[in-house]
Amino acid sequence: MHRARRLRFVVASTRGKWGTRVTAGVAALALGAAVGAAWRAGSAGADPEQPVFAPPEAPTEPLDAVLATAQRAMLDNRPEQAAAVLEAAANDWPRDPEIWRALARVRTRLVGDDANALDAFARVIESGGATAEDFFQGGTAAHQAGEAKQAIEWYREAFARSTRDARPLLFEAQVLIELDRLDEAMTALTRATEIAPFQAIAWGSLAEVQLRLDDPTASLESIARARQLEPRVAAWRTIEARAHLAMDQPAAALDALAGVEGVDRLSLPVVRLHARAAEAMGRADVAAQRFIEAAQSKRTDAALWLEAAQWVQAAGDTQAARQLAQHAAMLGSEEAAELVRTLDGDP
Repeated sequence: MHRARRLRFVVASTRGKWGTRVTAGVAALALGAAVGAAWRAGSAGADPEQPVFAPPEAPTEPLDAVLATAQRAMLDNRPEQAAAVLEAAANDWPRDPEIWRALARVRTRLVGDDANALDAFARVIESGGATAEDFFQGGTAAHQAGEAKQAIEWYREAFARSTRDARPLLFEAQVLIELDRLDEAMTALTRATEIAPFQAIAWGSLAEVQLRLDDPTASLESIARARQLEPRVAAWRTIEARAHLAMDQPAAALDALAGVEGVDRLSLPVVRLHARAAEAMGRADVAAQRFIEAAQSKRTDAALWLEAAQWVQAAGDTQAARQLAQHAAMLGSEEAAELVRTLDGDP
């Protein structure tokens, strides 16, 4: 048995950083896009600017020296070398959870190494010395590796060991949403709002699930809390707009979208919501104009130019629709070329 090691692997905490990675995840979810990328970024939410290891101390035994070497490699932005050092050490100390813990967290920094990261976290957990953070990060490694059942199990264990940390609940809910297990997701998110009532991400995620469960009234109540906490986040306004549309309140939906600023204003999901609301109010011209703006901001997006042409056609402006469709056809859209032929046949 070697003496207790002073050098320890450290994961940067995500407490206080909800408004970056996790909020980005729900923004994508709220806009109807895939959310995996943002939730999967980094090491289960760890700050990539923080060192992966604690500041080094003078090694007092061989294993400390290995960890210090791996640490230096990580600080030099050489995760592949750090992984190689730790993999060799794992052969020498196959039952040591410290080595596997360090290796697991280094592997989460390596693109395409999800399965190996999952295996390393499993070794930590099998050792019997796993912490709540190990289960949490192991859950994220499992999610990234496509092992949803394992991810849910480990997220729940992480929360059981640290019941004041809402992160496992939020990440578990994301997996459950992907599996369309919305009732379970709502249970997890309701608990998250109780633990972290000042985190907009918890309320925004809950609002999204409530909307998917056809409860727009409850969704509006939850999204109001999210907007109060983070008034400038576009995702919360899009959820609010969708809830109003579900309640046949297009004017209120447009009011919600009016506050979307910057590049988000002309993002396709926002433009589509705006068009739906305007059309419901009998203002197809307004819907068409927003699509024209969006298309002009992305001149190489054939699908967007085609959709703009279709909205403009619906608004009754055949000439403008033909011009938009011609541009989309020039970008390679066969459907747009067919629309041009159709419009050329119009009287």
